[in-house]
Amino acid sequence: MEQSRLVRALGILGATSVGLLLVRCLAYGRMEFGYMVWNLLLATMPLLFVWLLLERLKTNHWSSDWICIVLSLLWLGFLPNSFYIVTDLIHLAEVTNQTLLYDSVMMFVFSITGFTLGYAAVIPMHQQLRRRLKPFQADSIIGIVFLLCSFAIFLGRYMRWNTWDILANPAGL
Repeated sequence: MEQSRLVRALGILGATSVGLLLVRCLAYGRMEFGYMVWNLLLATMPLLFVWLLLERLKTNHWSSDWICIVLSLLWLGFLPNSFYIVTDLIHLAEVTNQTLLYDSVMMFVFSITGFTLGYAAVIPMHQQLRRRLKPFQADSIIGIVFLLCSFAIFLGRYMRWNTWDILANPAGL
């Protein structure tokens, strides 16, 4: 029941974000912020991976099942995308005064959606860690995850590295 309410709320947030972008595109005839939809899709991935992991953990041990390990690594690799969306606010410097207010609201809604997706993906992972480790250890791991996310966001925004480059272009990294 609780998970269905979360999915519904996330669906409403995502639809609102995309709807605001579509209204902007129809009003101005330009799709200059279309990348926000891609960023939102990437922000959804860690939640998908943690849900798959939770299902797998019902019948398998985390440390001895390679699929659980891969899902955990995918979760970690894509998690920064959820919080990265807020850095797209930098593009507000490029918009005209005519659209500044609308674009600000639209980008904030995308950012809130990304953050909500990110935290929705972190909470169940943290709960699973707390079941298996001492609370201080689980909390420390999540703290380190957030530090890694911060560093990955820096790499994405300023070095222009992407999550999929790990697989598609590892030599370029």
